[in-house]
Amino acid sequence: TFLEFVSATSAYRVHPAVRLTAWIRHILLAVSQQIAIFRAPDFDDILGVISKLDIVDHPSFVPIIYGQIHAAVDLNVCDTLVYPHVATLDGIYEALARHEALDWTAVQKQWARDPITSVNDLLRIANPSIADPKKVLSHVTPQNLYGLLQREQRQDLHASSDDSGMRENSGERGAVVVFGTGSNNDMPLRDLILTKYPAHMASKDASPLFWAIWQNAITQSLETSSWIALIESGMERFIRDKGESHTRAFFSRFLMWVGGYGRSIIPFRDARERTEVSMQVITTLANKYFERPEQHVL
Repeated sequence: TFLEFVSATSAYRVHPAVRLTAWIRHILLAVSQQIAIFRAPDFDDILGVISKLDIVDHPSFVPIIYGQIHAAVDLNVCDTLVYPHVATLDGIYEALARHEALDWTAVQKQWARDPITSVNDLLRIANPSIADPKKVLSHVTPQNLYGLLQREQRQDLHASSDDSGMRENSGERGAVVVFGTGSNNDMPLRDLILTKYPAHMASKDASPLFWAIWQNAITQSLETSSWIALIESGMERFIRDKGESHTRAFFSRFLMWVGGYGRSIIPFRDARERTEVSMQVITTLANKYFERPEQHVL
C-alpha cells in the first residue's frame, strides 16, 4: 500500500508529489516484471504529471488531491494538514508516530502551562525515530527539564537500592540508601541533555545542561583529572570554535552555577572525599577559565 511504501522508504521528508510519484513508479515497475510488453514510465515523466495536481499533504494518510492546475507546483513547499491541539503526551506521541505535522508553538505553550512530569514519556517522544530530540528539548522549559533530571536521579537511586553496590542503613524508621564508591547508573535523560541540549538554550538558561555535566562527573570514581575531563568534554559542543572569550564566559557561568546549585541529591558513603575532590576540580577550572581575578570568590 501507499502508506507501507512511504513508511518503508522514509519518504515523509519529501514533497507529496514526489512521494506519490515514487509509489506509482514502484507499482508500475512491479507490473512490468509480470507483463513483459509493459514498460514503466521514467520517474521524471510521472512527476511531470503529478506535479500539476493541487495537493495538500496529509502525512498520516494519502495526500489530498483537489484537482489539476496549469503549472507545476513548487516542490520545496506544500500546504499541510496540521493538528494544533494535541493535549496529552500520548496524543503528541501518536501524532508524531503517524508523521503528522504538529504546531510546535502550541505544544510549547501547552508544556509551559502543564509541565511534563514523566521522564519516560518525554524520552518516548524525544526518540530519534519519532522526533528530533533537539526539537523536542527546545520546546520544554529549562525549569521543567531541570526538575525532570532531578526526578530521574531520585528514581535511579530508588531503583538501585536493592543492588549489591548499595547499602541500606535501616536501624531506625525511614531507611537511608547510601551509594558505595560512586555510581553512574542508567540516566537516559541526563545522557540526552549531554548530547542533544540545544545550544541556543544553553546561552539563555543552561541549568539542565550544567546539572547534567556536573552530576555526570561527580558520580565517577574519585579522580580529579577524570572529573575535569568529563566536564570539559561535556562543555566542548557549546564552546567549539567560539573563541577564548566565549569559552571563559561559559565556564565562568558553569562554575558560578556549581557554587550555587551543585550540591548532589545523592547520599554517598564517601561524601567527605567527594567534597574534597569537588573543591579541587572547581579550583582547577577556576584558575584555568575564570575571566577576572575578582571572580575567585569560591
